[in-house]
Order: sequence, then C-alpha cells, then structure tokens
Amino acid sequence: MNWADLSALLIVVAGGLSGGLTAVADKAAWWIVVLFGLAGLLVGLAAGTVSSRLAYRFLDRACKGTAGGFSLVPYMAVPMFVLVAVLLGGAELGAWVLKTVR
Repeated sequence: MNWADLSALLIVVAGGLSGGLTAVADKAAWWIVVLFGLAGLLVGLAAGTVSSRLAYRFLDRACKGTAGGFSLVPYMAVPMFVLVAVLLGGAELGAWVLKTVR
C-alpha cells in the first residue's frame, strides 16, 4: 500500500468519523448519528477517490522525470490537505446542520 492508497483509506474513515462524532457531541438521536456517519462516509469516499487519482497522476509525472522530482511534493501534500479538509469540513458542516435543524 502506497501513500495514495493509505491516504484514501484515511480520508474515508475520517469522513465517517467526523460526521458521526459531530452528531454524538451534539447529543443527537441515534438515527441522526447513523445518518451523519453515512453522509460523512460518502463524502470521504468521493474525496478519497479524487485525492488518490490526483496523487497517482503526480506520482506518474514524477516517475517519468518531467518535473525533476518536484512532483513528489504534491503527491504527498494533496492527500494531506484533502484529509484535513474532510475532517474540518465534515465537523463544521455537521455542527452547522445540527444547529440549523434544532
């Protein structure tokens, strides 16, 4: 498993956990926790797939030697930025939705 695959897996897990744990922190009903967890899982799956494909493109460019090794930096940085965005975005969006609904 390389960095692109590992980061995609982490993004999927982080998406599901950020949605579910946001609902748990707000003391929501169990079905809302499950709903937010599934929604976060779907967002994480989509973001992880896009991040993994983009990272593979950067890795392919680095292997061909067209950028002189500088393509390894975005290969590692893009999945990290997506992971942080999914964690923070899922938690903030979940908190906003729960506050708006109640």
